[in-house]
Amino acid sequence: MLAINWIASGERVSPCPACRAGGRKPHLLDTSFDVAGAARTVALLQCGDCGARYADPVIAVDYHDIDQDGMRYYVEQGAGIDVMLEPFALLDQRPVATYLEVGCSFGFAMAYARRALGWEVLGFDPGFVAAAGRRMLHLPIEPRLLDEEAVPEGGFDLVFCSEAIEHIAQPDPFIAILRHALNDRGVLLLTTPDGDAVTPDQRPELLLPVLSPSQHVILYNAGAIEALLRRHGFVDVRVRKNATQLQIVAARTPLGEPAAYFSRARYRAFLQDELAAHRDDTELTAGFGYRLLCEDVNAGSFESATATYQRLRDTYRTVYGYDIETADAVPLPASANLSLSQYGERLPFNLCGVWYCRGIIALLGDRDFAAAAGYFAAAMRVGGILRAILNAIGTDDISIANFCREAETARFSALAQSDPAEAVRALHALSQHTEGERARLQRRLFTDLANLGHLDVAEQVIAAYGPPIEQPIDVNNAPTAKAYGIYLLNHRRDPAIASEMLAGVRDVVLAELTAKPDDAGLVALLQETEIALLTALAFVGREKALAAIEDMALNRAGLDADAFAAHLQRVRLRAAELFTDLGYEAG
Repeated sequence: MLAINWIASGERVSPCPACRAGGRKPHLLDTSFDVAGAARTVALLQCGDCGARYADPVIAVDYHDIDQDGMRYYVEQGAGIDVMLEPFALLDQRPVATYLEVGCSFGFAMAYARRALGWEVLGFDPGFVAAAGRRMLHLPIEPRLLDEEAVPEGGFDLVFCSEAIEHIAQPDPFIAILRHALNDRGVLLLTTPDGDAVTPDQRPELLLPVLSPSQHVILYNAGAIEALLRRHGFVDVRVRKNATQLQIVAARTPLGEPAAYFSRARYRAFLQDELAAHRDDTELTAGFGYRLLCEDVNAGSFESATATYQRLRDTYRTVYGYDIETADAVPLPASANLSLSQYGERLPFNLCGVWYCRGIIALLGDRDFAAAAGYFAAAMRVGGILRAILNAIGTDDISIANFCREAETARFSALAQSDPAEAVRALHALSQHTEGERARLQRRLFTDLANLGHLDVAEQVIAAYGPPIEQPIDVNNAPTAKAYGIYLLNHRRDPAIASEMLAGVRDVVLAELTAKPDDAGLVALLQETEIALLTALAFVGREKALAAIEDMALNRAGLDADAFAAHLQRVRLRAAELFTDLGYEAG
């Protein structure tokens, strides 16, 4: 079991493997874990010169054995193929014909480069997963480490090294080999965990994959990786931060404007092609089908998503003997003393994400809110089991953690529409949540209940937990503030306070729209808020409502002319209805 001990203050004398600086280094934390049944402790130090964090001591790891235990997990769930491919968008428009990938693992990026981009590809990786990828995807992967004798000098237009350099204890010889493989106008593309993400307040599901003690040797920050590359003659180095990852593009000649080597549409087409090409392989069907399902759901393509889900459902029924459509009938094991491979014998590794996507189809596509709530609950349960197993071996899965978090939020939204009273009971039943997480879910549930008109049930939430919103209003809590304004108007019958709340929401949204004028969600929130504000002000007084209409007619958000005209017409029609009902003269 992994344990992390943060060091409040301490130093060690140690040379930095990233920049070679000697001297005393701050001691950030210790990680304790088992290696081959023996307890080991490794310190994480930080170099004051370059900023890199690094392990002390370095422990040799047999990646072949590690890969063998987790191969199916990687193919079905663990490999973030889209995240792996996103750095392709950093490449400039210089032509690429020859592509080398070092540490290619299963070869998903190689397959994309070959199928979607038409490049000639070659990979190097001695691991078990790479051998499986070579066989299953029919890829030219050399089962060994790259050295200068293995490839011709200057033989490649692009060298890609994804999530590998952090495993290298001596980076200078490694970068020298990568540079040797590139031609004069060649480009080096890297990804690696961001060492700056290692902080005591980092969420565990993000921290553990970055640390990966016993595997990650050096954790670079942007400055450290740039200094390393410039030391080897790369004159143009660009670093982009993506969550807890660094994406780096480097060249010995100036880089130009980005090309379009990666897009969601191209990625989706790649998944469709690979799924069709490997129809008889259950593991690849599970891996490509699951990721295509996620793409379809994220795009709102529920008809296509349903077809992909049905294929996964049929595959899993054949492999496991049960129907994932009936979530309650799937036998979920306890995580205690269960290994990763034992989990895979019982359940698909991506079942959490599959059930989450099925819930979204039910929620937004079928409008079957009760069924959606059931799928979201099942996703949380199975995701929790797999995460516990991963945590026990010192890592986590960010994707599954996010699915669990989003499934819990979506479950409250589904319950708010199918069984509001049950939604409140579920809120009361929350356990092992931080105060911040509970407050977030409380705000979300209140917002949904108020927007749906379940104001008596929303009152129960306030009675138990207090007001859902406190000043100041910002763009993050603006939807809840709008819902609270509606509650104050329609349930508390306090139009004066409601109008103050809604005016505050409008001001925040207007300010945000100046920076994001095309944000459809913000535009919808502004329009909903203005209708609600007009309603509240009409109850305060006719002149207040008229002044608000005049201000709304200024289009201070700069909305599209046609859309604004339609919205202003709705505002004026609503004003006419209110004035008639309240006995005011027409404005």
